[in-house]
Amino acid sequence: MFKDIFLFELRYRLKRLATYIYFLIYSLIGLLYGAILYGSFGVEIAVQISGGGQNLLNAPSNLHNLMSGVGV
Repeated sequence: MFKDIFLFELRYRLKRLATYIYFLIYSLIGLLYGAILYGSFGVEIAVQISGGGQNLLNAPSNLHNLMSGVGV
């Protein structure tokens, strides 16, 4: 039963254009985020986004702030 529902949903979603658009948008957001944090646009912007200090670039708090900022 679960397999039938799962396969139906998978086939249904892969036929929709929105699936690929969302994938593209989130991929570009990830690439842009990585480029910003690794200094492609200047160190000042990376420090602003990451909060500076000992905060890791891919810390959950940074990712949450990024995704909540995109959602607004």
